[in-house]
Amino acid sequence: MRSPLLHVLWVACMASAAALAPPESTKGFFIDPAPPSSPPKVVFVTREFAAGQPHLLSWKMRVEGTRAWRFRARFAGISISLFDSKGVPISVLSRHTHCYQTASEQDAWMLVDIPAGTARLEAAFSIVNPEPLPGRFWVGDFKLNAWGATPRIPTGMAALTLVTTLDDGTPTPARLSIRDGNGNPVSPPDTFSFGKGRFGFHISSPRLNYFFLAPGTYQVNAMKGFEHAPAHKTVKLAEGGQATLQLILRRSMDLSKSGWYPGDHHVHLFRHAGSIYPFINLDDVYNIAQGEGLAYVGFMGEDQVAPSARLRETPGFLGWFMSELTRDLWGHLCPIGLFEWPRMERHGDLWPMSTDWMDAAEKAGGAIAYAHPYGRMNDETLAKVLSDPGTGHAARELPVAAALGKRFTIDMITEEGFGSDHGVKLRDYFRLLNLGFRLGASGATDYHVDQGRQPVGAMRTYVRAQRLALPSVAQAYREGRTFATNGPLLLLTVNKAQPGDAIKLNAGDSIDCAVEAFSHWGIGNVTIWYNGEAVEKWSAPSGSTIRARHRFKVPRSGWILAIAKGPAAGDLVQQPEDAAATRGGQFAITSPVYVEVPGHPLPPQKEAAQYFIRWTDAARLGFEAGGGSALPPALREQVLSRFDRARSVFEEKAR
Repeated sequence: MRSPLLHVLWVACMASAAALAPPESTKGFFIDPAPPSSPPKVVFVTREFAAGQPHLLSWKMRVEGTRAWRFRARFAGISISLFDSKGVPISVLSRHTHCYQTASEQDAWMLVDIPAGTARLEAAFSIVNPEPLPGRFWVGDFKLNAWGATPRIPTGMAALTLVTTLDDGTPTPARLSIRDGNGNPVSPPDTFSFGKGRFGFHISSPRLNYFFLAPGTYQVNAMKGFEHAPAHKTVKLAEGGQATLQLILRRSMDLSKSGWYPGDHHVHLFRHAGSIYPFINLDDVYNIAQGEGLAYVGFMGEDQVAPSARLRETPGFLGWFMSELTRDLWGHLCPIGLFEWPRMERHGDLWPMSTDWMDAAEKAGGAIAYAHPYGRMNDETLAKVLSDPGTGHAARELPVAAALGKRFTIDMITEEGFGSDHGVKLRDYFRLLNLGFRLGASGATDYHVDQGRQPVGAMRTYVRAQRLALPSVAQAYREGRTFATNGPLLLLTVNKAQPGDAIKLNAGDSIDCAVEAFSHWGIGNVTIWYNGEAVEKWSAPSGSTIRARHRFKVPRSGWILAIAKGPAAGDLVQQPEDAAATRGGQFAITSPVYVEVPGHPLPPQKEAAQYFIRWTDAARLGFEAGGGSALPPALREQVLSRFDRARSVFEEKAR
């Protein structure tokens, strides 16, 4: 059997030898799975190009199929072969996709550098696999256009070139948006647009930075995360005219100087149907992430990544690949800082439990973030969701893992889904902290970038790390040196300690809390919480910054954190979990600073402990209803023993 690379080279040679040409058709072509011995289908042949220049090849594409064929194909995608005047192959470019179903016909494109001496270009598609696969492609409407430094403006149009730079003039990727005179978003072709253009778009290559627009007046915006001030300019375009705009993204706060780095640890491609970008890949995801101002991205799949490409380290950016653990019984987990799991006996969703994965992650120097832990859960549905194994996404094991001494972060800002209640999650987080468990706060999108709904990093985690390297980032998650946000930047110090730190005091000592909250879209208020009680609140209904201090006496051990809120803004994702998530505005929460007062522990939390006893009992019912009796007896006994131990911890705390 040929490898995919050898197959691609063979494709080029066979195409040259046989002088293949696509069949005449105006309806496009179906590409069906075929064994490695079958030649690919050549669907586009042309000699009409300017050799020595880059060209944009674009086409329409529909992918049909079921999830079963996502990763089974040895190669599924396009091969572009370039030949000289004698038919000798010059080079072959290829691009693989794991898209298994698109939402109708979608745009696809590749920027092709055509070297001097090229006389013919051929584009071929294939789905290569020895066994039949339940899927296929439809492709058609191919176009090849020169894409040089000087745009060739179509009749009746104008050209707009956009250049985004930092303060010092260094080019930088950014999220762009263009709105016409009526305020409607314009999504140029061959760009990755989010929210149907409402949030703007990203370009897939710095060279694809000009667009053809109808004559008129346009509002052009650029933004790069939460630390750079958005840039705005207005431009008037005349027919046949060309304009160039430089949008300077000036940094208002540089948290990296204080060791804080923003990231999104939960990003996907092609996990679900409905893709609108069938040929987006991991490089595109990382480029988009940097345009969103992220310093790191944890790619949780579902695209295949070679072992050599699982870690991406470039100046100012860190990316890694490790699949999300998606067990609907125990909860979904995002691993951070490791690439391989140890061999463990596995029995579907039943075993291992989350605690086993957490132990393995910590042993490897990694960390765990609980993804969308409150899917479909609120006060009315909680018991039913926990006891019904057919309800996925809920983190049934979360308080059990906490009671057994595991350390992890909880995604306090994330895409939970219909029926979740952010207020309930926040209350329960406070309850866990009040029971003495040290758990950090995190935020992530769980976005499938191929579906173009909302931007990467719309909800993100800032980590306080010694440096931007995977072991340091994982350690920050493990120790809760984090804050989560969908817009506000929020810094907290307690006697110079920061989130994740612990300080020792005597009973009655005074502490000095300092907060700084900032948002380009405005800050409404900031609250300091001590052991679940609001001890101070500052408002700034028309400002962008709150800097404040509060000094108070600490009678006992506990925890202190800060929460910032702000008004809704069109550039930001306002409702990450549904209408009740953050009540339609900006939200940021720090992990706690822990206060240790010897001889003066946290006050009893009987109500909180009884609540988690009920949770543990309901989760145990869910395990039994989900087939717990089918586990080997020794493993089933371990599961039940963990429930018993966790329940005993909560019973002790309920006294």
